Amino acid sequence: MKKNKLFLSFLCIIFFCSLFSAQIPGLVNYNEEDGLNSSYTYRFSQDNNGLIWIGSDNGLFRFDGKEFKQYTKKNGLKNIEVLSCFPLSNGEIFISPFLSDYAFLKDGKIINSDVNKELKKIHFNYNPNVYIQNNNLYLYTSYNPEAIYVYSNGKISTIPLFIKNGNPSGMYYAFNLDLASNLMYFVDENAKKNIEAYNIITHKRTVCNISLEKNTPAYSKGNFYIFRHNNKVEVYKLYNSFYFKKIQSFSVRENIHQIIIDKNYRVWLCLEQGGALYFKHSLLDNVNLSHPIKFLDKYIINDIMVDRDNNTWFSTRNNGIYFITEKALNNYIHLPVSNNTDYITAIEKNGNTIFLGYNEAKSGIYHANTITDLVFEKDRKIEHKAIFSEGNTTIFGLTGSLIHYNTTSKKSSF
Repeated sequence: MKKNKLFLSFLCIIFFCSLFSAQIPGLVNYNEEDGLNSSYTYRFSQDNNGLIWIGSDNGLFRFDGKEFKQYTKKNGLKNIEVLSCFPLSNGEIFISPFLSDYAFLKDGKIINSDVNKELKKIHFNYNPNVYIQNNNLYLYTSYNPEAIYVYSNGKISTIPLFIKNGNPSGMYYAFNLDLASNLMYFVDENAKKNIEAYNIITHKRTVCNISLEKNTPAYSKGNFYIFRHNNKVEVYKLYNSFYFKKIQSFSVRENIHQIIIDKNYRVWLCLEQGGALYFKHSLLDNVNLSHPIKFLDKYIINDIMVDRDNNTWFSTRNNGIYFITEKALNNYIHLPVSNNTDYITAIEKNGNTIFLGYNEAKSGIYHANTITDLVFEKDRKIEHKAIFSEGNTTIFGLTGSLIHYNTTSKKSSF
């Protein structure tokens, strides 16, 4: 059954090759032609049923792997500039537009603030940070937060914050909320002071061991924190709630748009001029981040998500979304050929052997640090669309034709 599914995917690549970008073998692009009717796409999320949700400048989209369903004003959204949405464990989808007009999706229907007056209690001057704990959603603004709004089953409650009591003229940047310990981490950007941890229940403040320079965005996942000042990146791990230990620091040449730590604790640097730098080592590996690999350098990337099947999704500005399977991504990352990747259009791995398809009727077999060329038709400029390999059978899918290759007999047939 698994073999049939893999071969079906292979055939889809051959017959629907217009969906695939030649930049990275196996990369799929979805755009307006596929039903993703938007210019800007923002944040991804995935619900308990595996459905992919995408915020955009033209409403909210749901993708089931085949079709996109769009939610706009005619469905109940008051603000169609949807930055993100948050699936909750009770099946609701909380919708977060730009600044105002929050809503949630329940039983297939959008509930806006005209229907549920509770939503009108949420007010922000900046787009909020959002954290989820079971059916509860916690929202607060990063700058000078005065309260945390808690959404639960259609109701809004608040947790008052007294961070500014220490210095009313301060500019407080709150960059993380740890719901397990009830600690909010913040720094006063107008004073040269260390990071403080503020207990949102007892209001106790504890000074941590490091400070941050002004205008230093922070990104976190679990006990890992990444701080960026201009093009300098510093990685820390938090111990015992209050001690930040530096793991690594480095600089990059390009200006960084944002930093994403995916579900596997791998780091992506999204660049202002396009593309993302990917570090293949996880923060959990306890090693320095490796030399990064650059993806999609022609596109401004707004978000990156690794789904529950370890497939990777890229949200872009003006170019729809991109998708690549775990296998295709790993094949690309671990590709042993460094000087001809512009000519490689398909990659497949079978055991310790890697099959390379070029932009002509020619392939390469990489095994034991050696590449052996397979020439099917000399000087014919047709490219590989996909390769399928299992056991001693390999099928090369070229433009308009399939070639069967037996790895034992070394014979090929059309």
